[in-house]
Amino acid sequence: MTSPLARTQKDGWAAMQLYAGTIPAARQLDSASPIPLWYQLVQLLKLGIESGEFRAEAPISTEENLVTEFRVARATVRRALDELQREGWLERRGPRRPLVVKQRPVLQEATKLAGLFSEGFVSRGYRMSIEVRSAEVVIDARVAMELSVRAGAPLYRLERVFKAGDEPVACEIAWLPKALFPRLLQQQLDRPITTLAEEKYGTMFSSARQHLAARLASAQETKKLRLDQPAVVLAVGRLTRDQLGRPIEYMESILRADRYDFVMALESSNRSIDIRLS
Repeated sequence: MTSPLARTQKDGWAAMQLYAGTIPAARQLDSASPIPLWYQLVQLLKLGIESGEFRAEAPISTEENLVTEFRVARATVRRALDELQREGWLERRGPRRPLVVKQRPVLQEATKLAGLFSEGFVSRGYRMSIEVRSAEVVIDARVAMELSVRAGAPLYRLERVFKAGDEPVACEIAWLPKALFPRLLQQQLDRPITTLAEEKYGTMFSSARQHLAARLASAQETKKLRLDQPAVVLAVGRLTRDQLGRPIEYMESILRADRYDFVMALESSNRSIDIRLS
């Protein structure tokens, strides 16, 4: 038999999951709700940040003001502020009040096959663009092995920079088998390759295996992404297959770690989850 405490904890967790991402009906906290007050406050403050009530790079309300406005304990306010800082909405610079971050990371599902242009950028009103740095035909034995083609097979090599507004957020080098995409270099390359492959060649990007790791950026990478050294970036390697199971693209990307936030949905079941630690 489930204890009342266990039922309360379970109901509260379920309610928090439903509550996340919603806009409260009124600017007040509901003490009768199974949702913890600190979590309700987190959602209200997020709404204030998104609406522009709390300006970017400006201090958020003082703890005293939040305690008075929402009629909660100081410990509740501090936990809410700590959570906002942990999620990347706020940052602390010395002993002063936490500041609203200028640009929050964009959430991207690590279990979903998507390009570097997450819907999160578009939903925030960014104008997305792709700058083509180079496009050529090469022979690369290492990449040929990744794509399961012969060592001397010609490959397209595309080097591109992805921008949100005028800010570069990622740089990418992609290789594709020339035999599968004839006259690719004559196509418009400043758009997602997934769209181009489907529209011009009838090829669907169906599945992929991706590796993601954090590391320090090289001098060349910091220059491309306009970062100050030293800077941490996310290095992504991905092999993509089409609807027939053929390897069609091998990609190596460098993402600004302060602009992307990858999330994964995990299930507790008989399914195996491949997690590698190094």
